[in-house]
Amino acid sequence: MELNYKAASGKVSSLICYRIKKHKKAAALSIVFAIFFSCILYYFAGKAYPDFKPFDKMLNNILSLFGEKHNQRYTFYSGEPGSAYYQIGEGIDIARFSDGDSIKNQSSDGGYDNALKVSKDDKAFALVPKLVIDGEDDQVRRSIQIVTPLFTERVHIFYRKSLFPKLNTADGNEVQLSANTDTSILRNFSQSVKNIYVSHAGNSTFILSSYVLALLSRQIRENFNSSKNIAIPNFRKIHIPFNEACKRMLQNNLSRDSIIDIMFWVSPDPTDNFKKILDSNEYGLMSVDPSFVAALNKEYHLNLEVTNIPKEYYSNGKANDVSTISTMAYLIASREMPQDDILSMVQTIDDDKKEINRSIIHTDSNSDSMKLLEEFGFCRFFKNNYKDSMGLQWKDWIGMISFIIAMITFFFPLLKSINSIKSTLSSWYLNKQIDVYLLPGNPANNKENFEKLNVRIADLYGDCALSEAHYNALAKRISMHLSENSASVIKVITREDKQSDDKKMLSVH
Repeated sequence: MELNYKAASGKVSSLICYRIKKHKKAAALSIVFAIFFSCILYYFAGKAYPDFKPFDKMLNNILSLFGEKHNQRYTFYSGEPGSAYYQIGEGIDIARFSDGDSIKNQSSDGGYDNALKVSKDDKAFALVPKLVIDGEDDQVRRSIQIVTPLFTERVHIFYRKSLFPKLNTADGNEVQLSANTDTSILRNFSQSVKNIYVSHAGNSTFILSSYVLALLSRQIRENFNSSKNIAIPNFRKIHIPFNEACKRMLQNNLSRDSIIDIMFWVSPDPTDNFKKILDSNEYGLMSVDPSFVAALNKEYHLNLEVTNIPKEYYSNGKANDVSTISTMAYLIASREMPQDDILSMVQTIDDDKKEINRSIIHTDSNSDSMKLLEEFGFCRFFKNNYKDSMGLQWKDWIGMISFIIAMITFFFPLLKSINSIKSTLSSWYLNKQIDVYLLPGNPANNKENFEKLNVRIADLYGDCALSEAHYNALAKRISMHLSENSASVIKVITREDKQSDDKKMLSVH
């Protein structure tokens, strides 16, 4: 059975080689057209399915055999200098991938700015809060790849303790925001607070703080609408760089107009800056009740959650746990980014997670809460999705093959039309040759020329390059100039000939 298969394969191969040798120009033209249309199909398939790039992987594997590297240069959009996002970017900046790719940390305005930049850059990664992903428009979401969640981050609301005395000194409870915030807190907020740091446009802190302040301002108006002694909140929003805001909060000789009374910042924790601010004992962290988070979600169509800021992070564990708003930080990538390169990036973060953790806070603590990038098994999470996506590639191949077959079927009538046009052009050319042979005074041997032309017409008809109508017309014309006894005379095909051939075929079967 195997020998028969090999023999059959050999016959088919030799037949194909024979046809290619006999029709070299046609074979070359077919190859050119096949490559051209394959490139077009591959281009649009790559646009529709960015992960489907088998030829890119094949090329990279071939180059690697000769010691060549991929050597792509990627950008990691992180955040403001001094922020945890930026420190993570700095930890990733020194990494080099196994295929020769490298990545450079690039500071940015924050989460919202990162999403916009990655949507316009085809070779970029970035960190963004889930708040940004949920709040972005569809066009931006379609222009990025959401890779994997990396860690939990919290909304830190620092307040100057001298402006917000504790409500219950016996219990040691800190200032808390809720759906029904205590009127003492609202009064102090309205009368005492002047400067609130909210970062700047492009940062997720800027957006989230605006929601919190809008809800607080409404509570103040609803509670003190009839009171003439309570003024509408007239605080000023501060938009200075994050590092400068942290320095101000640690300085004691500032004028009243420069002091930051409240600071909002969305960030993973712990960080060195936050630890220094809280250890100074000048600022505390506002607690956020679940009812306040529920009000934010309902009012602004958000998907925020509640979590605790563990007390061992700050103030040597003397403060009670503080509940606050939480969101998830995600790694995103450019829409055109190959999955292999994304896998290399995720693996790099996982390999360097201990060093990155140490770059955010310099502590000797072995507490599990200090292990920022070890909170979730993000590398395993992505690898599972990666394997699933690779396992589905055969379906992509089947889809492409089906598409090619459908295209060939669709264009078959067109190909027949092209053959018809080719047959017409060939008949014109052959009739012109006959006219040349019949010119008066032509020194060529007409009989020999007609016999050669006769053989050529028969070959063209046998290769389906001439239609039956054109073949019959040419055969009749040539037969007028050749004797019946000529060995090269070809017969005109008639209906009787066809019926006779059909009967012979039936008798054979």
